Amino acid sequence: MKFVAVLLFCMVCSFSFASAKKVATEATAPPPDNYLCPLCELVVTYAEAYLSTNATEQEITNALDRVCKVAPAFLAAQCVNLVATYLPWIITQILDGENGAKLCEQITVCPSN
Repeated sequence: MKFVAVLLFCMVCSFSFASAKKVATEATAPPPDNYLCPLCELVVTYAEAYLSTNATEQEITNALDRVCKVAPAFLAAQCVNLVATYLPWIITQILDGENGAKLCEQITVCPSN
């Protein structure tokens, strides 16, 4: 999870959005077997980090939308869908004191441990 988070964070920081868009559209590698789990964990990590700075839901959504735009092509649509579908619920759960590490299991994109 941390590797994916660091990788996507570096992509956001290192590339201009124009060059990142070109890289993302050229990526043709097939998705790994279970890419939704680390992607969900990344969304939760970002949500927790932004909530710790008192960011609003809209600010978190905007930040994650930028991350989704620079993700490899095979991840971009799933990233946008995950953010749109689950981010409000994830934020509510975190604010209610739920363990962020378990949220992706609860929405069944990660296997239960």
